[in-house]
Formats: sequence, structure tokens, C-alpha cells
Amino acid sequence: MPELPEVETCVRYLSSQITNDSIIHQYAFRKDLRFPIPEVLLNSDKPLVLTSVQRRHKYLVFQTSSSDMDFVIHLGMSGVLRLVPTDEISRKKHDHYQIDFKSGRSLILNDPRRFGAVLLLSQLKPNSAPCALNELTPANLQALCSQSNQPIKSLLLNQQKISGLGNIYVCEALYLAQISPHQHACALKYPQIRALVFAIKLVLKKALLYGGTSIRDFKSPDQSLGYFQHHLWVYNQEGKTCRRARCSQEIKRHIQANRSTFFCASCQKPAP
Repeated sequence: MPELPEVETCVRYLSSQITNDSIIHQYAFRKDLRFPIPEVLLNSDKPLVLTSVQRRHKYLVFQTSSSDMDFVIHLGMSGVLRLVPTDEISRKKHDHYQIDFKSGRSLILNDPRRFGAVLLLSQLKPNSAPCALNELTPANLQALCSQSNQPIKSLLLNQQKISGLGNIYVCEALYLAQISPHQHACALKYPQIRALVFAIKLVLKKALLYGGTSIRDFKSPDQSLGYFQHHLWVYNQEGKTCRRARCSQEIKRHIQANRSTFFCASCQKPAP
């Protein structure tokens, strides 16, 4: 699933390419994504200028010259965007949505599993959760932990509590902070929480530097791959030796809340 670094990578590229371009038309080749694509987007004859592309949580937000037509795209589990010249489009299986621009380019959403979404911005439910990249602090994470008896990994993955984190980056951050993914959140001490916030931001910034993580589906809209998968410490590293100095344990994989959890049992021991 594309996480914050992958969505932010898409936003930065698209912002540099299509800001101030005019939207000519929007098409749905299949309307039954996670939610129906709004007909008002598909049937609009209103001239629209795309004024900005931003990120809100894990959504790409497309703001236009008509605020009632602002819309968002969520990539779901397997969604990929590609920006191509309109006259060079080679239709692919699972292409479900397309925006044509006056500049002669088209933005296409390809989504094999159809968990993605195209919605009006006004349809988004409010979410006041702090963004993991630029709003999360030791103080607000401590407040969240003090109220939760969940494993810390489950808390970090809850988008209503902290936005932007997914399985890959949570596994990596917990490893760097030397915190067990099974540790109850309320049992964490302040120094651990401070180390965890530092690790979360470090992992996200490094992933952004490398253009995201391309393990299965993710590509940037220019079809380039991310490279952070070559720098992972624990995620997808089951059976490999822990890379921390003076540790020779193998990375383990457990199923936790129906997700794969990767960790070092020696470096990430839960508190007694």
C-alpha cells in the first residue's frame, strides 16, 4: 500500500508538472472503485484550472479554480498514477480514471485491486490526527500512548490517531527505536517515545529522499521506481541477520492484527 512517502513523492512530481494547467475532461473507464466516482467530475463542462496539488494524510488533493470541484485521489492498496502525453496513451488493463489537460498530457489512475478512490474534497471526513512527518511530537505521542492499551504498532497504524504511517515504515521506525512492536503503548517511557518520534521522522525523510519504496506496485507518475526498498532494516528481511552492531539474531516475521510484522527479538525486547 502506498504510504506517506509514496503519496508525497507523487504530489511533489505532479505539483511541478501540472500546476496551473487546465483540465479539459475527466473520464471513468470503471466507476466502481472503493467508492463511486462523483458524476459531477465526469460530466462537468466548467473550465477548471488546477491551482495546486497537495497532500492531506494519504490523499492527493487537487485544488482547482472552482472550490466546489476540488477533488482527491487515494491510491488504495495498489493504485499507481502515470502522467503521459495524451496522444501517446497505451491503454493498460486496470486503467480506471483519466484526466486530460490542455497541455496535451493525461493523468491516469491504474488500480488492479480497486481499493483506490476519486472523491470530491468536500466528501472527505474531518481527521485531526497529527501528520507523522511534520506534526507528530513526543508530547502528543505520549498523550496517545497513555490512553491506549493496544500494542504500539497497532496504535501507530491507526490513521485516526496518527496519519500517514503504514506497515513498512512502522516496522522500520520501531526497529530503529529498539521498541518491540508487541509492547503495550501505555507501558512506553518518555525516552522511548522521544526516540520513536525521532525514528519515525528519520525513516519518512529517508524514504522521501529515495522516492519511496517500490516493493510491488509503486511507481512515481513519471514511472520511476522508488529505491528505499534497498535500505530497509527489517521489513521483508525475514531470516536475514540483524544489521545492528554486535547482534547476530535473525529478523523474525509474525502476523500481528492480520499484517506481517518484522522485528529483531534481541534488539526489540518488550519491557518485563
